[in-house]
Amino acid sequence: MGVASAMVAGLVLVVVNPSLGDAAAANPTSSTAWQAAFARQVGPSQAVRADRAATRAGIADVATEAVAQVADVRARAVQAALPAEQLTTLDSLALQVNQLVAQVENPPRVSRSGERAADAPPSGSPSGTTGSTPSADAPAGAGRSGVAAGESGAVPTGGPSASTGPAAAPATSSSAGTASPGGATAPAPAGTPPTAGDTLAPTATPAPSAGTAPAPTGDATPAAGAGSGTDGSGPTTPQIVVTDAASVETALPAVTSADDPTAAALRAAVLALAQEVAQVSSAADDAVAQAAAAKAAADQAAAAQAAAQKAAWKVSLQGYANGRIPASALCAPDFAPTALLRCDATQAIDQLDAAFARAFGHDLTLDDSYRSYAAQVQCTRTRGWLCATPGTSNHGLGIAVDIGDAGAYGTAAYRWLTVNGPTYGWHNPAWALASGYKHEPWHWEYVG
Repeated sequence: MGVASAMVAGLVLVVVNPSLGDAAAANPTSSTAWQAAFARQVGPSQAVRADRAATRAGIADVATEAVAQVADVRARAVQAALPAEQLTTLDSLALQVNQLVAQVENPPRVSRSGERAADAPPSGSPSGTTGSTPSADAPAGAGRSGVAAGESGAVPTGGPSASTGPAAAPATSSSAGTASPGGATAPAPAGTPPTAGDTLAPTATPAPSAGTAPAPTGDATPAAGAGSGTDGSGPTTPQIVVTDAASVETALPAVTSADDPTAAALRAAVLALAQEVAQVSSAADDAVAQAAAAKAAADQAAAAQAAAQKAAWKVSLQGYANGRIPASALCAPDFAPTALLRCDATQAIDQLDAAFARAFGHDLTLDDSYRSYAAQVQCTRTRGWLCATPGTSNHGLGIAVDIGDAGAYGTAAYRWLTVNGPTYGWHNPAWALASGYKHEPWHWEYVG
């Protein structure tokens, strides 16, 4: 018995899981050897799923940005009065894209048992549980198909006891530190060989503890900065111009119907939307340009007509003597229907009055306008030298008014008229200024 005990105590226990291959044997103290092997088993499947998720997210981002830009194009189309059927097509495509985005971002919930079975490692590799749990009375190592939780690939002899080693870690609530059924003692911490008196853990291979994921494979590891902004702080909105179908196609990740039918359908819908948006935008731009050109031509024609009319009004009274113009050849201002002036002067004083009313809240007060020859004679009789010699007054030509609001030089109305009157062709003539020989702040003449 003594010899047998010595042999057992000195036994070098080397347990190599075939699924771990040389990784565990080459680095027996590595607690992640089984993780690397596990990643090699399931990595390709995870990489495919990660790639599919990234592709879907990329297409959905472009789709969302494209739909967001549709509103502006639609508003321009409405303003341009495009046919209703064009807007209906645009709305239908945008709705289709939104529906497909919802399907891509929230795929139907289906059974994952098939995927889990496909992802499961082969027999003998680390897995959730394998086989039945041996009883606590089973001999050490009996029924073990792999490395117990917390053990390394090979256990050297003569190592320190888990209870006395300086690196011993306290037991936690994770699967690696949970006692097995039947009273079996929890395995020693990673990298610490069991003592001769320890009971080895049962066959079940532990899953990674909470918060610990298997090491990703090279294909599943995103490149530095991938999926984040230029500073790595987070995702960025794709920079696209939905009216440029080529730029949208460039921004969309490639995908085929065989790889992902839903993502491929969304990609095709986004391209169709971009093409329709480009057509609608171009049509709207053309319509707006045509409308602008038509308006410019109409404005130019109206301006030419107004200029011709003004010129005609200006010479319309040349056949009449001063003070002998019939009322039918004159025009009345809108704000003073009893006054009469040459028609171009009437138009100008209406504009002056509108500006004055905005500034003062009321219309101009016209005390006098066109003055017939007889009225000029009467004026000289009653007002003397203040009235011009009959037949020489600008009142007799229908281009002078007496403004009651400007009865004195220092009033606010007079100052305003002095500044703004010339804009509309009306002036207080030099002889009527405070510096003139006849002080008539109320007398204003049209020289436009």
